[in-house]
Amino acid sequence: MSLLPFVRFRTLAERDHNGFDHTFVPASNCCRPISAKKSSPKATHLSSSNSLDEARFVPGTTLAGRYRIVGLLGRGGMGEVYRTDDLKLGQAVALKFLPEGWSQDGAALARFHREVRLARQVSHPNVCRVFDIGEAEGRTFLTMEYVDGEDLASLLRRIGRLPSDKALEIARQLCAGLAAAREHGVVHRDLKPANIMLDGRGRVRVTDFGLAARAGEDGERTGTPAYMAPEQLSGGEVTPKSDMYSLGLVLYEIFTGKRAFEATTLAEMCAFGIGARPLILRRSLKILTRW
Repeated sequence: MSLLPFVRFRTLAERDHNGFDHTFVPASNCCRPISAKKSSPKATHLSSSNSLDEARFVPGTTLAGRYRIVGLLGRGGMGEVYRTDDLKLGQAVALKFLPEGWSQDGAALARFHREVRLARQVSHPNVCRVFDIGEAEGRTFLTMEYVDGEDLASLLRRIGRLPSDKALEIARQLCAGLAAAREHGVVHRDLKPANIMLDGRGRVRVTDFGLAARAGEDGERTGTPAYMAPEQLSGGEVTPKSDMYSLGLVLYEIFTGKRAFEATTLAEMCAFGIGARPLILRRSLKILTRW
């Protein structure tokens, strides 16, 4: 069954409090990013630590002789994200800037290039494609597939626990996308509902492989604590099994409408990850037995 009745079309850049500002775009304006000059009167800002009216680049600006700015989608820890038109390929793409310091940090930049090379290896209908790396005004940016839709975190906040058939459909597609990444030895490292999009056709797309790294390559702690595996929380080695743990937490939330663990500090999350077990809900188990 289609997921379309449940999907409100939004931008790829929507994130929760751990990432990008919430910028809700009504379905009637799903292809209209928020620009510096005009915003939809129906748009609702749930949080706005940074005003979207203070975009570095205004609509119509062309970057690297190829990407024409359509509008600002959001900004967060990584930097600003714009919707742009790729004049060479003739299609819309999302363009994400790195933090300014990264362009002067040779090691961070090299790591970023490595991560993008890994992410580009993954080609699957349930994975948001990563395209290229570029530079404009001394700032490094990443281009990726532009997705109109709604992230899973927003969907869960809006309707709570999903109907069983919808939950199963999302779960199957999510698993397929992660399996494709695993085949290339790519670890997502930050799998969470906010990084899972449902596009205009109701298809699941795993996004933000920007933190991905070759399995076991380093032990750097990256990701969102609420969805980290115990070894990731403790700063240990991150492997594909870490993504499987995060997947389990996401699936729990899909089928129950609640997080497996609720905590307010990193220390509490570490304690949950090591010794605690989530509440087992009989109704959800009955649904899973039919999968």
